Amino acid sequence: MAKYFVEDTSLTSVADAIRAKSGTTEALEFPGGFVSAVEGITAGGGSGESDPYAELYKSIVNGTAVNVVMPSDYGEVRAGLFYDQKQLKSFDFTHVWRIRDYAFYGSGLETVYIPKNFVDTHWGAYTFAECKSLVSVSAPNATRMYWSYSKPFANCTALKTVEMPNMTLISRSCFTGCTALEEISLPALVELRDTAFSGCTMLSSVNVPLLTGISGNAFASCTSLEFLDLPSVTTISAQGFQKSSKLNILVLRNETLVTLANVNAFTNTPFATNGTGGTVYVPAALIEQYRQATNWSTLYAAGTCNFVAIEGSEYE
Repeated sequence: MAKYFVEDTSLTSVADAIRAKSGTTEALEFPGGFVSAVEGITAGGGSGESDPYAELYKSIVNGTAVNVVMPSDYGEVRAGLFYDQKQLKSFDFTHVWRIRDYAFYGSGLETVYIPKNFVDTHWGAYTFAECKSLVSVSAPNATRMYWSYSKPFANCTALKTVEMPNMTLISRSCFTGCTALEEISLPALVELRDTAFSGCTMLSSVNVPLLTGISGNAFASCTSLEFLDLPSVTTISAQGFQKSSKLNILVLRNETLVTLANVNAFTNTPFATNGTGGTVYVPAALIEQYRQATNWSTLYAAGTCNFVAIEGSEYE
């Protein structure tokens, strides 16, 4: 039995659309009344040729849709429309420009390809969260993803491939708990919100050349992560890398000193004051500044943070 998580306003909109298409003014009970009304829809809203999408609409309401190709004028996926529909395997996003909250939460989707430029609220909260069969996500033209409690791909535990070459902002908890994700390359990324990759326990390769800051818990509990090269980072927030127990090499290429908000950014890592120690590669001209800088100096004094010049090293 499929579960539904749909706003009342969304159901009202769907019911209004069905009534307009079928030519009725009767109240519709969800879900049975919706199904019966959709079954009776004919092209133009009267007698004649059956609507070619009638069976599709019926399968969506019934929770039996497997491979969905929507009409070309269908641009917005309503909140909770495919909530927990495990039988759903594919959805054609060609004409979609917005996806509402929980639209595909817990569904059986295996791949997601979004061709349009999605920005900010075009991504709903928990949109694809808990999709345990989802293995790849591609959004080649999307540029920003922001929502206060977004978690669009949270706990997609089979997700291995992410292609977002033009993405400049990743939302809060975007990929948290994606335990099969081994590498991430986001060449245009500038801003990363809290807990974006927390709990990605297989993540070992990160390419973010334009990223300017490490937000709170951004890479927390990434227990396979040993090395990070962060060319443009200027700030590291509290708890940014906590519990990433193998992280022992950082390359900070910025020509100005990178601000460390709190030593707890490295709690339960080799850099922690009670850790086994790690190495931070920085420009030679800044080594003494790092040794004396707020919070960096605490780690240096503990003997767990060794500053080495990038120049002449293997990371030059």
